[in-house]
Amino acid sequence: DDCGGLFSGCDSNADCCEGYVCRLWCKYKL
Repeated sequence: DDCGGLFSGCDSNADCCEGYVCRLWCKYKL
């Protein structure tokens, strides 16, 4: 998943949707 590579602290899709910035990325990814 791109989240882990683009945003540090987001190791998985689940973590992606938890963090603020990561959550924004998750929304755009969907």
